[in-house]
Amino acid sequence: MDALTQTALAAALGAERQRFLQFVTRHTGDPEAAEEVLHDAITQALARVEQLNDPTRWQAWFFRIVRNTLIDRARRVRRERDRTAALDTDTLIDDQPAPRAPCTCVLRVTERLKPEYRDALNAVTLGTTSVKDWADTQGISANNAGVRIHRARAALKSALVETCGRCADDGCRDCDCGPDLACQAAS
Repeated sequence: MDALTQTALAAALGAERQRFLQFVTRHTGDPEAAEEVLHDAITQALARVEQLNDPTRWQAWFFRIVRNTLIDRARRVRRERDRTAALDTDTLIDDQPAPRAPCTCVLRVTERLKPEYRDALNAVTLGTTSVKDWADTQGISANNAGVRIHRARAALKSALVETCGRCADDGCRDCDCGPDLACQAAS
């Protein structure tokens, strides 16, 4: 049988376009995405018409292109979703509110924390370093750094509750901390 020309394939695809669009729409669930997938598949098919070995089987050949285009789109969507999730995680970690201005209690209690927690709090929460930059200096991932900072903040809060009572929840109220770390405002 003679080879299928680009013009003949374009005419055949145009005649069956609605059927192909319904197929793609069922798989994407989104009419706009289906239009994009179908457009990409038609473009690929017209560019590769010379690869069609048996012109009588052009529909099966085109469906294979459509399926591959759907798979490629699903992979792109998944990669983009993963990338966005990673960015959202980094943004959420960076956007966590810092504790109120540190008083003597916070500074003294921070010194009693585990060294890795103390370093994380000093660099990120009390300092001006971003979570990502601090993670890079520590040789850990930004997610790991975020977890460490979260745990450090929880440990700091727990230590402040032990030391200062209600100031840990309400914020330090201009207390006059003595050397025993007993917050005067807690009494």
